[in-house]
Amino acid sequence: MQIKFSLPSLRYIILFNLILKVGLFLYTAPWKESVEKKMIVGDSEGYQRIALSLLKDHSYSPPLDTNNISFYSENTLKKYLTQHKDAMRLPVYPTYIAFVYLIAGAKPFIVIFIQLLFSLFSVALVYNICFLLFNNKNIGLIASFIFCFDPDSIYESNRLLTDTFFVLFLLASVYYFLKYLKKSEFKNIYLSAIWMGITCLTRPVAMLYSILPMIMLFCFKKESVKVKIKSCVVYVLMVSAFVGMWSYRNHCKYQTWQLTAQSGPLVFMWDAAMTEAKRTNKTLQEVRYQFQLQADSLGFKTEKNVFKQTAIYEKLGMNYIKQHTGYFIFNYIEGSVKMFFIYGSGHAKNTTQRTIDILAALVLLLQYIGFLYGLVQLFRRKKYLPLVLCIITIFYFMLVTGVIGEMLERYKLPIVPFICICSGYGYYCLIEKTKAIKS
Repeated sequence: MQIKFSLPSLRYIILFNLILKVGLFLYTAPWKESVEKKMIVGDSEGYQRIALSLLKDHSYSPPLDTNNISFYSENTLKKYLTQHKDAMRLPVYPTYIAFVYLIAGAKPFIVIFIQLLFSLFSVALVYNICFLLFNNKNIGLIASFIFCFDPDSIYESNRLLTDTFFVLFLLASVYYFLKYLKKSEFKNIYLSAIWMGITCLTRPVAMLYSILPMIMLFCFKKESVKVKIKSCVVYVLMVSAFVGMWSYRNHCKYQTWQLTAQSGPLVFMWDAAMTEAKRTNKTLQEVRYQFQLQADSLGFKTEKNVFKQTAIYEKLGMNYIKQHTGYFIFNYIEGSVKMFFIYGSGHAKNTTQRTIDILAALVLLLQYIGFLYGLVQLFRRKKYLPLVLCIITIFYFMLVTGVIGEMLERYKLPIVPFICICSGYGYYCLIEKTKAIKS
């Protein structure tokens, strides 16, 4: 029996999401110079620098290396790799910024506002993915309704960072892949692969995630083995073509086929350093200083190739993890779990911020209760496709986040839509059960 819900239509859900995001945009006022200075720091500053280099020098990196390593002290040397923005970052997001700057001038607030508008497509994709999984509009409406309130998604859409586009591209790839599972139209596997390739060139963390569609294709696609193999080959070749373009660029410039030099600093200066800081009760800065001395003893300061420098970090980081495996695993799991419970402004300074923090907590509670109930119902009702998709996606991004998760809640964003999908199904089942009892 089809149950009728008094839910708003998708267009009104998207409109409400727009109001929330534009409201935050107006509240933060990123067009003000004082706000922009606070906003363009860290990763944001890196993406901006690459974009400006594209406009000025028509290259993702300056024509000459202006970062003279001899000017770095032992205390600041640990930041040296992060100054090589083109080696640490991938091209999609800086290219987007450069394109907007080319048309509208170097105005970060315009980049953010356009990004905010693009983020609305993620809400629509959550709805459409639900419809492909369950063939039920009401589940999609509930899931997209819950997703449109997500505090982290609203907040991150107003920052000069990759997360909003990363989630959008990932959802687009998943959507077209599910369409291919449902209908044997080969164009959908092409589109899924194209979006996955773009996702990988937005953030490298998606690389191994691209294996998931191939596993699901063999498990859930009702076609011959020959067709499945053909689909996998096409998918792999198209994703590899996108990734290969940037790898070839790095080969020409840095003599390596690696996508980025992020792995070394991540393993050594984040995963290992944060574990050591907790283990010894030292500050993170103290640990990183000692770690940098170890790297210098292996030739970090005399090496000129940034990818060889990151290899030194990676070697030392892996050695540390091997020596403290148990403690590292505990902290890795702890960090990935804590990621789910970080929200709000951190230290609320006024009544408005405290109110926002309380509302954010209530939204997360709503998500997680529905998610847990939804998982149980998916298993009981043998809805294995959405169950596998959501569980593997959540565990994958937990696994690749690890220790750093307790500091950067934005790394949770790729997980949120899939939590909301499960949550939407859970609340639908709950309402269905309630109505059945009343009748």
